Amino acid sequence: MIHEMLPTAYKFYFKLAYTCETQTYAFNPTISIRKFIGIVRRKARSDFAIRRDEDVEIVETGQYNNVNGIDAEKAPALEQSDLTLEEMFGSRPTAPSFYIRIVPISLVIDLTQNN
Repeated sequence: MIHEMLPTAYKFYFKLAYTCETQTYAFNPTISIRKFIGIVRRKARSDFAIRRDEDVEIVETGQYNNVNGIDAEKAPALEQSDLTLEEMFGSRPTAPSFYIRIVPISLVIDLTQNN
């Protein structure tokens, strides 16, 4: 009997921006970035005790001197996409890390209504 090889899980490190709180989550590399963002938002809400009036943005670490300044935590958030994790991050020798950035829900609503 031939068994299909299951994809090796991608393990990503997450840090709540401007804190020392961290988590590591594992993902199937074939899921979309859209699904990845949704899963991380749900997990982060629980693991980082994020309030109901707050939402989560996911920011890849290491983006110093970005459009929002030198603070990597202020870099642009990961955008929704149908690309898979594997397509976006490939087989890097080290997995990327991410910040969990908390934003007020009212700000998220205001930004989406202006588009």
